[in-house]
Amino acid sequence: MSRISTLLRRIAPRFPAAIGVKLQRLLRSRSIADQDYDARVRQETERFAGEIDVNALPGIFHYWSHNHVRPMEEALGFANPDELFAKNILKHAAEIARAPVIISIGSGNCDTEVRVATALRAAGLAQFTIECLDLTEAMLARGRELAQAAGLAAHLRFTRADFNAWRAAGRYDVVMANQSLHHVVELEHLFDAIAEAMGDTGIFITSDMIGRNGHQRWPEALAILQEFWAELPPTHRYNQQLRRQEDAFMDWDCSAEGFEGVRAQDILPLLIE
Repeated sequence: MSRISTLLRRIAPRFPAAIGVKLQRLLRSRSIADQDYDARVRQETERFAGEIDVNALPGIFHYWSHNHVRPMEEALGFANPDELFAKNILKHAAEIARAPVIISIGSGNCDTEVRVATALRAAGLAQFTIECLDLTEAMLARGRELAQAAGLAAHLRFTRADFNAWRAAGRYDVVMANQSLHHVVELEHLFDAIAEAMGDTGIFITSDMIGRNGHQRWPEALAILQEFWAELPPTHRYNQQLRRQEDAFMDWDCSAEGFEGVRAQDILPLLIE
């Protein structure tokens, strides 16, 4: 398989653009699958088992998000991802005129799901179910505690499963995914499974990071960043996240371990298809 993959990588640029892009996606997916998948799963679950607050981001993120992202969201009728999910679920619930059955793919600690459930109930939706699906049992356990503390235990269910192999046992009116798709290796499989789970009347709502694989910079952005980095005094070239001095900016591939950003750049093209 490795020899075939090597050959295909060499000839991929010679194909028409549309075919070449699809071939590159396939090669990326197969390359990951050929590696020790179980080892990556262990890395991922060990990391997130101790991730008590996945929203503990540095202040600069919130400054950027509030000042640059939020105005674009407000132009579309919502101020944050929680509102995106809640408003669309409420709208769809009114259209189908029944208690919506919802599943959240890669729910993590289920804090988003608890906040969305709180918003649904506050808006007058008394009957609904949100199933939280995640691979890490420790995160689901924290979700159960959050739901219980919020008085929402009757509205939330919890399922441990690997979304790379998941198939729905029934139909869902809403499938939501919050910051989880960039952890998925088998995107094609998952999108097919989601389409099957929704049928003809369901809706899919997602908020995610869809930049370059591994959350690396695109070449044109990297060139600008490296130029800026060289202007900084050495004391300001310390990578706080990776805890290392970077006199020259290092474009770290976050997918080297686990599944962080593993196929991020494929998400939007596949959804459009």
